Amino acid sequence: MRMQNFFLAVMLGSLTATAQEPTTETAPTEQAATQKPAAEQPAATPEPAKPAAPSPMALAIEKTAFLTNKKPSVTARYYMYLASAKWCGPCRRVMPALLAEYPNMIADDSLDIIFLSCDRTPDDARKYMEQYKMPFAGVMYGSAEAAQLPGCPTDIRGIPHIIVVDAAGNLIYRGHGLRFVEWKAQIINAEQK
Repeated sequence: MRMQNFFLAVMLGSLTATAQEPTTETAPTEQAATQKPAAEQPAATPEPAKPAAPSPMALAIEKTAFLTNKKPSVTARYYMYLASAKWCGPCRRVMPALLAEYPNMIADDSLDIIFLSCDRTPDDARKYMEQYKMPFAGVMYGSAEAAQLPGCPTDIRGIPHIIVVDAAGNLIYRGHGLRFVEWKAQIINAEQK
């Protein structure tokens, strides 16, 4: 500690001694005389960063009429389509675990869920969404709204079913809905390719 104080005192002493020494500069050149001091010169303004072009999914999300007022993130890197229905027992059994994992899915904008309702009517789908307090957007499976979303499946044969796509709609993973817990491993595999 004493050594640090010594060096600090030496440095401060040399700075004050330097500041008090008379300068022996020669007369400024003509060019230097016409330059403004640095404080008077306008600061260079950096070019604003150009925003990245919106992904195909982001563009489709903006145009889609979802079942509720919730919309998926337009900046997510991946999207999980969850095909499910209120009348489906396995769908209802998986929903609490999926809802518990959802905050982890959206935490760093890695992934967002789009619910594909296989219910008979939009009202049934909304009731199912309300029953489980689904925090994500939904569309009816096979609807015009679903058709405009990139990578949205049209050939689901059983539910619950998940399909993970990237923001361009390219297929990353497809499987049984109970395997949703593997979402992070599927994304890591996709990013390593």
